Amino acid sequence: DLTRLAESSSLTITTVRPLRVERSPSGVEQPIEVGFSGGFPSFYSFVSKLEQLDRITRVKAMQLKKMDNLNDNMEVRLTLSIFFAPDSLASMK
Repeated sequence: DLTRLAESSSLTITTVRPLRVERSPSGVEQPIEVGFSGGFPSFYSFVSKLEQLDRITRVKAMQLKKMDNLNDNMEVRLTLSIFFAPDSLASMK
């Protein structure tokens, strides 16, 4: 879903890297590091679409770096956490 959202927002994906899964009695948290580049309006569109996902998602870290002074292009690195309910644990083993 993340790559589809980024592409539909006209962002160029550079990295998608799952990090270590964190388990608890209340469910599973899957952190994912995502890197992409594009303009600020595209990034804003991506974040707006991210908020509308059915699954609970949290942005744990965000780094924005302007690529040049001529336009609004920037590099973005996000660490997102996606949460899964306890009943989905069996399918993740």
